[in-house]
Amino acid sequence: SCYPPPHPDLVPGFTFEELMRRGIALGRYADNGKAEEMLAERLRRRREPTGSFEQQLSDGRWLLVTDRRMRNGGIAGLRIDITALKQAQAW
Repeated sequence: SCYPPPHPDLVPGFTFEELMRRGIALGRYADNGKAEEMLAERLRRRREPTGSFEQQLSDGRWLLVTDRRMRNGGIAGLRIDITALKQAQAW
């Protein structure tokens, strides 16, 4: 068995764009009515990973998103929940 279990959105054969569109359709991202703009920006960042950025989810949580290109051409992604940090900064 796998620990932790894979995220239910990680479907074998899905492209990154399909994964993002599924998340948008399920209302996972705080898009403020700008889902296509957010998607276009995420796809651009995925093609040209240049560093980290913050992203808010629809449930109010914040993620620090980092994508790095690997030697084999793939992308390694790291997502860190920074909600507590964002709340502390707001004080």
